[in-house]
Amino acid sequence: MSHNSPRAKQRAATYRRVAQSADTDRTQPIMTLAVGGSVLKLKAAKVPRGPRSNGRRGKITRFSAQSRGRMIELVASINRPACRHKPLMVTLTYPAVFPDEGRAVKRHLDMFLKRLKREFPQSAAIWKLEYQRRGAPHFHILLFGVPFINAMWLSRCWAYV
Repeated sequence: MSHNSPRAKQRAATYRRVAQSADTDRTQPIMTLAVGGSVLKLKAAKVPRGPRSNGRRGKITRFSAQSRGRMIELVASINRPACRHKPLMVTLTYPAVFPDEGRAVKRHLDMFLKRLKREFPQSAAIWKLEYQRRGAPHFHILLFGVPFINAMWLSRCWAYV
C-alpha cells in the first residue's frame, strides 16, 4: 500500500527517526486507542529526561488550550457503547455567601462527589470549575452511570456541603 504525499520527504524522515529510535536509548512511540470512544493518540518517541522537580504544576490561572485539549481528549475517550444511560449535566452554584479560597472550594467539591459516590456507586464524573460574573465559583459536572438524579436530593446535598 502506498500513499503519495506533498510532504513525502518530511514524512519519510519522520518515519526514519521513529524506526531508528529502536536502535537507540529512546523510548518507543506509543499508540493509544480508546475502545468505544473516538480517540486515536500517537505519542512520538522521546529522549528520556531527568527526574522532575516535585511533580506538581504551578498555580492555575486560566483554562488553557492544553487543559481544554486534555478535557476534549478525555470526553472523546469515553466508551460510549458501555454507558447504559446518557450522561447528566449538573451545575453546582454557591449562594450569595461563598468561599474565596480555592482549597475550600475544592474541598466542597470533594465532599459532594463522595456523597454522590455513596448514593450512586457506579457513577463517574468529569467536572470543570468556572467563576460567575459576581465572582462566585460554580462547577459544571458531566455525570455518568446515573439514570436520574432527584433535584431535591441534589439541592440538599450541595447545601449541606
